[in-house]
Amino acid sequence: GASTVEGKLTKVGRAMSLFPLDPRLSRMLLASVEERCTNDVLIAVAALAVQDPRIRPQEKRDAADLAHVRFRDPVSDFVSFLRIWSLWKSENRDESGKELGSSAKRRWCEKNFLSYQRVREWTDTILQLKELLAEHCSVRVGEAAREVDQGAFHRAVLAGFASHVGARTDKETPSNALAVSAPKVLLTASTIAVVVVKS
Repeated sequence: GASTVEGKLTKVGRAMSLFPLDPRLSRMLLASVEERCTNDVLIAVAALAVQDPRIRPQEKRDAADLAHVRFRDPVSDFVSFLRIWSLWKSENRDESGKELGSSAKRRWCEKNFLSYQRVREWTDTILQLKELLAEHCSVRVGEAAREVDQGAFHRAVLAGFASHVGARTDKETPSNALAVSAPKVLLTASTIAVVVVKS
């Protein structure tokens, strides 16, 4: 834990306090160092630290839902953030690999029903956290992996959100659009967004 019974910070708690994040996100980030999946977890942590970049305007909900299909991961909403990030990075470069300008990025965000401002905040948060990881943990963060190590990734997520795990006991179909079959275990980042973890 982050603190002792007497309320004093443990070594983990002191490390968590070095990051300007919700304690759950700090714990998740530190666990990613242990799990050797920081490149991937950092993207999800930064996404959870800012407002969700996906937008669903009232008058265009169906179009937004359709545009967001390409970002969905069949296993986890946490991994969906990695898909958004990967496409944001790869599709905003020209043939030579040079990064496109802000106007082209704004158009890409509009087409994909993402908030350009929130994606910029997400990007800035990633850069700040990379600097803090290098400074306090001697960890150099690179690009996200092409294939996510689901086990390591979700163990790191679980370290931060252990109190958000629930077991299904009923036979109802989950409300999560990503679920193919009813999962036995649910892990959520909030009380609103349900993330499926199949067992």
